[in-house]
Amino acid sequence: MTKDITEKCMQSDFKWSVTKFISIASQFKSVLDIGCGTGRILKKIKAKKRYGIDVCQAVIDKARENNNVCLGDPDFFCFDLKYLDKCWRTRVQLVYGFDIIEHFTKPHALQLLKTIEDIVTHQIILFIPVGNHPQTKDDRGFKNDYYQTHRSIWYPQDMEELGYKVWYYPNWHKSFVNKEKGAMWCQKIFKGV
Repeated sequence: MTKDITEKCMQSDFKWSVTKFISIASQFKSVLDIGCGTGRILKKIKAKKRYGIDVCQAVIDKARENNNVCLGDPDFFCFDLKYLDKCWRTRVQLVYGFDIIEHFTKPHALQLLKTIEDIVTHQIILFIPVGNHPQTKDDRGFKNDYYQTHRSIWYPQDMEELGYKVWYYPNWHKSFVNKEKGAMWCQKIFKGV
């Protein structure tokens, strides 16, 4: 059942935030960030093994530039997540993705989620915009407009039907005019926690 988090009840209920997520993710030994971007969040997680995947080589280059693998920073890989089942062979305790599945058509996103379930041992955590969030341009200057395009629309019931626990924040994107219906945090637990 979706937790509809309103401004009024946010203080008394479990409240997701990036800081809270980093704290939770740091409890795992191995973490995979799908659609990792420049690795900003992955770098803050304290897991022993941290991996980031992104489709854009320029983004991966920037992630590697911002992190030092020799000093125990994350490992970054460039490939299209549509081929995760063919390219990724390491099982990890936690797989997470922020603002990623809406970049796939619904069938491709559903296949990606199935593939993730095959490589994760403990949990999946996703952050997904709810409703229509049109985007066709790269807003970070990496010239990857094709991959930044949103191709599917998601609602809490979509993720609940897939077995995820959902926290819906209707006002998450309140400062953005083009954001229809906020965002949701989705969690699927396989073991532990």
